[in-house]
Amino acid sequence: MAVIPSTCDAAVYASLKFCNGETVLPGIRSRVYYISKANIATWPTVVSDWTVMANDKSQNAAHGAAYSGDFTLASDAHWDFIDLVANNGSVTWETQGEAPSQTIKNTASFKHARIDAAAASVQSLALNSDLVFLVQQRDGFFRVIGSEAFVAEVSVSGGTGEDVTSSDAGSTFEVSCTDTAPAPFYFGTITTEDGDISADPTSAE
Repeated sequence: MAVIPSTCDAAVYASLKFCNGETVLPGIRSRVYYISKANIATWPTVVSDWTVMANDKSQNAAHGAAYSGDFTLASDAHWDFIDLVANNGSVTWETQGEAPSQTIKNTASFKHARIDAAAASVQSLALNSDLVFLVQQRDGFFRVIGSEAFVAEVSVSGGTGEDVTSSDAGSTFEVSCTDTAPAPFYFGTITTEDGDISADPTSAE
């Protein structure tokens, strides 16, 4: 069967280059933000305006892979945070399903140093909640693990460690969620209990 050419395809594809001397910074930074999906009033929109992208090739890079706008939260709601053990976390993604219904399984794993009741409480509550996480890459960009359309799953583990010098102690989280893009980027506002911060690493804030 002949494939019918699509003007949509021509509008979105762009070159993917890597420059000599360019540095890639692996890993994530030492704090993630999270909130219950129930406290999100409206979601930002996915960048998917084909007409705009056809006229502005710079938009192609964000097609389907980034949110435009802010998360609007319910009254008095805010993003909480989890401080992480340094160099002990990552975001990964992989394809799942079959065409034309292929999606992406996004996963974030990270470790918190404490093993007290507060840490145990957060782990317990996270197990059966639909949460959304904002994970910051080392280069400053935020990725979203969570979806308006799909339920996120949180698995937890941890341990006390074996001796007084052990680095094994801590509380570990693994979050996974189906999405249509690899851990979409977020550039909007993060409303915290200490005030608003910008998720855009190019912002002056």
